[in-house]
Amino acid sequence: SYIMLTLGDTYTEFGAVGQDDRAANVTIDVSGDTVNTAVENYYYVQYRAMDDAGNLSNAVVRLVDVANFDGGTSDNISPQTG
Repeated sequence: SYIMLTLGDTYTEFGAVGQDDRAANVTIDVSGDTVNTAVENYYYVQYRAMDDAGNLSNAVVRLVDVANFDGGTSDNISPQTG
């Protein structure tokens, strides 16, 4: 999944949900980057599920894009007339 945040926004980690057709308990391991919304960057948060038997799922990655989306100086450009 992809999340786009503007510098200074709040990032809330919602986690992930896993299910297994044979195991009652599934735990989710969250790893990867720590999202810092004060620094423009791409952050990758990885999720893996593990069942009671220790079987691991394939990793699922969330990309968090923190950038200055306010348009910068381009807001001050006016078209020429005449």
